[in-house]
Order: sequence, then C-alpha cells, then structure tokens
Amino acid sequence: MYREIREYPITGGSATYAISTYDAEIKNRCQKLLEDLKWHGVAMVEFKINSKGRLYFMEINPKFWASLELAIACGVNFPLLLLKMYKDEIEQPKYPVGVRFRWLLEDFLNFLSKPNMEFIKCFFEKNIVDIHPDDLPAHVFRVFRNFQRIYKAKKRLKKQFILGYPYGVPAKK
Repeated sequence: MYREIREYPITGGSATYAISTYDAEIKNRCQKLLEDLKWHGVAMVEFKINSKGRLYFMEINPKFWASLELAIACGVNFPLLLLKMYKDEIEQPKYPVGVRFRWLLEDFLNFLSKPNMEFIKCFFEKNIVDIHPDDLPAHVFRVFRNFQRIYKAKKRLKKQFILGYPYGVPAKK
C-alpha cells in the first residue's frame, strides 16, 4: 500500500514520488471488494482520499501497477508471490511503512510542470530511486525514449499540454 506524493502528468497519472503506508480501513475495503467479486490473482485497487479523509473508490486494474518497484523495494515481490500462489506456496508478506521511492525522470517532468522546492528537498532525503548503476543502459534508453516522445508531441501541442497538462488545462477555480 502506498500514497502518491507526486504524479505525472500532474492532472492524473503514475506516481513519480510515493511512500509506503498502511491503512487497515483501505485494506479491509479492498479485501471485501475483491472477495465480493470472487477475485483471485493480481489486482490494483485505487482509492482517493478527500481533504476530509473520506475514501472514494476509483478503479480496479487486473494487472501489476506502474509503482510495483516500490513494493519490491519494501521486500514484497508481487510477481514472485503470484508464482508462489500458483504453486500453492502462499505466504503473507510484511513490509516497512515509510519507504520513499522516486521515479527520477518522471518526477523531473512533474517538476517541469509544477516547479516547487519539494523536488529539490528530495535529493537530501533518504529515498530509493529507480535508477540503478548496474543497469544504466536500460535507464539511458528510457530517458532517450521519453524525451523523444516529448519532442515529437511538442511539435503538435503547446508546451503546457506536454509537460503539465497532456489531457487539457484544468478549469480555473
């Protein structure tokens, strides 16, 4: 379980900076929902919490989620657990709360969309990042691919749509 701190696109997208959490109410709601559906297997259940702390169900996705690396960094390897479940070797994993994970390139795009000091402060905090020195070619390729995508899109749309609002500019309040 985790809480998104930042995401990209900023109008709703994948986590770029997240922290592992635990909330018994969310766990119980997810468990009941999946049991009612007679679900067996991988599922990502998403809730949003409003400013008053009220939970709102958003969606269920029958697949691994984009932030899977955070769970693995916390010691919960869901792909391996799925394999063990298939082989009837089920175990109940435990994970530490408070682990912060950062998807650096995507978080940088979030920063370009909505500059703030929190992005800079994160460099001085204890975080786990998605760039591993032992797998640099894959990360260089990912950076190149993402910037290529942005460059191509920039030809079609204004800068604000590419970096911050690919789905349109939010309504003014």
